[in-house]
Amino acid sequence: MKENNEKEVRRKRIKRKHALPRGDIKFENEIAILRGFVEFSDKGTKPVKYNEIRVVKVHKTIISSELNFFADIGLAEKVKGSRYNPLLKQSIL
Repeated sequence: MKENNEKEVRRKRIKRKHALPRGDIKFENEIAILRGFVEFSDKGTKPVKYNEIRVVKVHKTIISSELNFFADIGLAEKVKGSRYNPLLKQSIL
């Protein structure tokens, strides 16, 4: 009985409280995603979805997870479902 209970505990997935940056993406690509995010949102005037942002050699799923990370650290805000709006100016990039 105890053995089955231990297996169940191990199977439960721990939910993170905060989004984390991906470990397999270069810092230069993170900056490129941030720049693309600001540009595709018309410098913060309209919210965008992850699949509306185009960055060379970066897949949509990576952009999606990076937007979650940006929102968690205060560089973006999540609005209208899966749309994000940047909270920074292009001049600092």
